[in-house]
Amino acid sequence: MPSPEDAAARPAAPPNAIVGLVLNLLLPGAGFSYIGRWGWHLGWVVLMLALSAMGLILSRVIGLGLPIVLPFGGFLVMLVHYSRIYTQQEQGNFQPPLAAGVKVALIVAHVVGAALLASVMVPRLLATRMGTLDGAAGVVAVVVPASPLPSGGHSPESSGPDLPS
Repeated sequence: MPSPEDAAARPAAPPNAIVGLVLNLLLPGAGFSYIGRWGWHLGWVVLMLALSAMGLILSRVIGLGLPIVLPFGGFLVMLVHYSRIYTQQEQGNFQPPLAAGVKVALIVAHVVGAALLASVMVPRLLATRMGTLDGAAGVVAVVVPASPLPSGGHSPESSGPDLPS
């Protein structure tokens, strides 16, 4: 039976490249943290948020209608960048993994951050949707008259051909 000293002397298995790619798809840059490059994780999160905002602004200003084009291009570039960084790390040595306490703190921080973001965004999105639906009902009420037109098909204010002059 191997001793604990043997296990400590044995190098850890390298991270799985596919797991890193899936993490990058779920949360931009998370695969970089998985291979020990957390700075790239932070950079890609900021870059993807900026690309998403630019895509939204351009779609509103220009009327492009495709606000997802810039973030999608960013995802493709990020995945290529991840594969290159992974290859470099594989040729050398992967950076040592984070301590268990640091990993737990990062996971808790991400979960709490996501919960706070959802608690702020979901009610606002629902309120916006309900406001849009209420606004659409108001437009319909303005366009459709509340009472039928008098006989002859013209309103009393209009001077149509069937009214005496």
